Amino acid sequence: MLKNPNQKVIKRMAWNTLKTNRRKTITLFMAVLFSSFLVFTIFTVGDSYFRLLKIQNIRMSGAAFDAIMYGVTDEQREMCENNPDIALTGTAGVCGWVEKTDGFGRDHGNKIRLKRMRL
Repeated sequence: MLKNPNQKVIKRMAWNTLKTNRRKTITLFMAVLFSSFLVFTIFTVGDSYFRLLKIQNIRMSGAAFDAIMYGVTDEQREMCENNPDIALTGTAGVCGWVEKTDGFGRDHGNKIRLKRMRL
């Protein structure tokens, strides 16, 4: 492609346009800056929120573990114990009974209040 000697003219025209429309240029620059900051802040706060939510759920379970599996068979338990990616495994037992229902003594999808005991 042929080279045009108009680069100096284009740069001078662009600079003059920025200087004459200074208020518009600053407004556009600030809009881009603030919108970038807002997007960055939203993603940072969202990421922190979900990390802390995970840690809170782990601590509310009463331990420092990442997963709870219910209804595990002996074969599945042995697979977890032999898996090199799993650092520690353990077993927890929970028992409980129905204390009160909103129905006639039977649960038909009603709210149930359980009395729980940790073993």
